[in-house]
Amino acid sequence: GKVHDSRVFKMSEILALLPNLCGTKYHILGDGAYFIRPWLLTPYKDYGKLTPDQVNYNKKFCATRVLIENTFGILKSRFRQLTRLDMKSVVTATKFIISCCILHNFCINVDYVIIDDIEYEERFQEGARGETEWQQRKKGEDKRNNIKM
Repeated sequence: GKVHDSRVFKMSEILALLPNLCGTKYHILGDGAYFIRPWLLTPYKDYGKLTPDQVNYNKKFCATRVLIENTFGILKSRFRQLTRLDMKSVVTATKFIISCCILHNFCINVDYVIIDDIEYEERFQEGARGETEWQQRKKGEDKRNNIKM
């Protein structure tokens, strides 16, 4: 679209909910346009000085994101309503998305094909938990560093 996903994300009500939903055990993945947080991991920025561990992390990170994007593409192809989903109500949107996932998994389990040829298609503001952006970024970086090992 005309607005990057990271900007839409910053303006959504789900942003305030994610720290509690993810806790310390879970996280979501974002591209380099997102700010790193303990619950939102991003790739290392490559200025030509990445360590082998960081390069390896970025490769795995990108491969995982491609898988996720492909999955979203399949869901959007099967359930076209997802392409124009009203995200004003997180509760309603979440229920609808979960319903689509359940139906999609059901279709897979019974080998039911709806579509034969599916194409795959700031700085120091106070944030969640009253932490500064820098503190949240630091926690996200620490988590990413622990995963790369």
